[in-house]
Amino acid sequence: MGPATSFQRFLMTLAVALVAAPLSGCFTGDSGPTGATGGSGPPGDVIITVPSPDTLVLTITDVRIEDGYPVVDLMAETEDGFAITTLTSGNLRFNFAKLIPGTDGNASAWQSYINTTEDPGVGPGTETTIQATSDRNGTLVNNSDGTYTYTFVNSVTDVTSPLAVEWEPTLTHRVGVQISGFPPSNPIYDFIPATGATTGLFSREIVMTDNCNECHNPLALHGGSRVETQFCVTCHNPGSTDANSGNTIDFKVMIHKIHYGAELSAPYQIYGFRDSLNDYSSFEIPMDVRNCSKCHDDADAGTPDAANWHDFPTVEACTSCHDTVDPTLGAAGNHPAGVAENGDCLSCHDDGQWAGSVEESHEIPSQVWAARFEYTIVSVTNSAPGQQPLIRFTVTDPTNDDEPYSLTASPEYTAGGASLTINIAYSTTDYTNLELQGGAPSRVYSFSGLGATDVGGLVYEIQSPEAIPAAATGSGAVAIEGHPRGAFQDDAIYNDNIPVTGVVAYFPITDATAVPRREVVDINNCRQCHGVNDFLSLHGSNRNDNVQLCVMCHNPDNTDIGRRPNDPDATVDGVNTAAVDGLEERSIDLKFMVHSIHSVNFRETDFVVYGYGNSVHDFSDIHFPGDVADCETCHLPGTYTLPLSGSGRQGTTVSTGTTRVGGDFSDATAADDPSDDLNITPIAAACSACHDNTDARNHMILNGAGFDALQSDIDLGLYPETCSVCHGTGRTADVEVVHGEWD
Repeated sequence: MGPATSFQRFLMTLAVALVAAPLSGCFTGDSGPTGATGGSGPPGDVIITVPSPDTLVLTITDVRIEDGYPVVDLMAETEDGFAITTLTSGNLRFNFAKLIPGTDGNASAWQSYINTTEDPGVGPGTETTIQATSDRNGTLVNNSDGTYTYTFVNSVTDVTSPLAVEWEPTLTHRVGVQISGFPPSNPIYDFIPATGATTGLFSREIVMTDNCNECHNPLALHGGSRVETQFCVTCHNPGSTDANSGNTIDFKVMIHKIHYGAELSAPYQIYGFRDSLNDYSSFEIPMDVRNCSKCHDDADAGTPDAANWHDFPTVEACTSCHDTVDPTLGAAGNHPAGVAENGDCLSCHDDGQWAGSVEESHEIPSQVWAARFEYTIVSVTNSAPGQQPLIRFTVTDPTNDDEPYSLTASPEYTAGGASLTINIAYSTTDYTNLELQGGAPSRVYSFSGLGATDVGGLVYEIQSPEAIPAAATGSGAVAIEGHPRGAFQDDAIYNDNIPVTGVVAYFPITDATAVPRREVVDINNCRQCHGVNDFLSLHGSNRNDNVQLCVMCHNPDNTDIGRRPNDPDATVDGVNTAAVDGLEERSIDLKFMVHSIHSVNFRETDFVVYGYGNSVHDFSDIHFPGDVADCETCHLPGTYTLPLSGSGRQGTTVSTGTTRVGGDFSDATAADDPSDDLNITPIAAACSACHDNTDARNHMILNGAGFDALQSDIDLGLYPETCSVCHGTGRTADVEVVHGEWD
């Protein structure tokens, strides 16, 4: 049990006072006669359960229209079912909208009955605009039992200003609530006013909030009180416009533009609270934007209308991304023909039509082709020290009854540029490959598997050209990566890289049986934001969708010094003024690199890594959409807590003792020898990737961490990281607790 909150301490004090009060009364005045002996009470302790003020379940139980005014019945309780009786009208805002069915090819749309005007102030906007708004000054009746009744101050049956909204009681209507002063929630209530029906309604359920929260974790806007897409759409209507920018805030257009912001021809900007500028021109979804089903999931029973995006295309939705196209202008608008109304779209953009269906147009060929390949490592033998591992594997098509591919006959592998690479690394405690190096400082051994021998049934076998070193211990890993070649245009020209998911298997070196590397991240968590065979397809589509493959190269020893520009002063001093970040090198240890990338908005310093061809990867513009404190966005439960499991963890190299001169290392011996590298101790390496300020660093050093430690000294215990004393499981500042404040 964690420390008591101030509210809990208050309740405990109150409980003591209430119990003590009658006891003190027993010692005043004269004693009365002795009473009869009472019966036996129930066994055990008396437990008083007190509702937590940190939970709220708000439910709309009924809506009706009385004399033109919506009347809403509410129930407020804790998650444990205790009534909450302290709500006031100041805590609540209500939206009321109708769902207008689409006609002539137009999309269905929500329209609020309650609207206001906004005058332009800052920004380029010049026109007064209409915006949907909330009812917030109605009458709230508190029934003192957790139930409430709210009567709108706005009539909805005769709305003429500032926008005339026809009362149509036979349509689907929605009431939504925003609550402040309590944990945010936005309950909704859909019904038909004419009949009171709440089931069998015409709907527009296109996006689930849960889909949004797979990246945004949680979606929380306008001060954090608007958290449900079903609530958002009641205000973000097609007619709502930001006066300051002149841009629509229609939900479908706004969301598309935000997620595609960096690729738009013109910046998408919205002026918000107190005329604050929200500029989305550098934003982009961290996966191919054509992954429409990420948000619009046809297979989800909660979004029965998700297929609208391809079944009912509209100019408004399509041009929100394709913003250089105006179909109404035909060729003058970069469109082959003019479109008079939305109903015309399907005459070309449909199954069997010349432009193909909308769904076909958003198909991602690399994903389609990647699904046709699966690597399987059948066995790894001959892997003891001094032996050359013998690897058997297959390449099959899971979409075609696991039909095997031929490395010598299938065009995907005989085409120029095709690759199939085998990597070997050890030990699985933390990869170092001290004697089996593929060139400093990568510490992994790679060779092509395309020359493997078919041993029968298109099962391939290949032997490592290099032996496992005599000093190697523990267990090792073998991976298959690389890209076959595809013909994405269906033209029989195999010149496209296919990002096939990599595969990793483990083998014993001196262990009796293979010991796998620890699993700390679920690749499916990564795919929630990055897609499948998509943004986790890296290094020329070679290394794809497998964290255990990534860590073989992105191990604690590895830095980007081999890709850095020449150092003008040719001196090993931590400074390279030719580099955009001014550093001689940067660790690319996976834990350090990935934490640094995702926490760039939290870090005090930018994070830059150099890659292939001296390319600069500056992550300072990354906008992580979730809560960076939510470790389980990526991590498996219990894998980020202290103390660390196991032993033998390597420090994260921050200086290899060399720099770049003349396109090479200034000291090749130092580059190849990890024993002289300076490292961050293992726990501090993970923590300092996010907590990179001076105070945090000094705190870690005071508690045993090192930021320039030799690995030999770490192994000797000269840097006893005592983090677990405070940050261990169940301790005062338990990592899981302090990072769990989002929950």
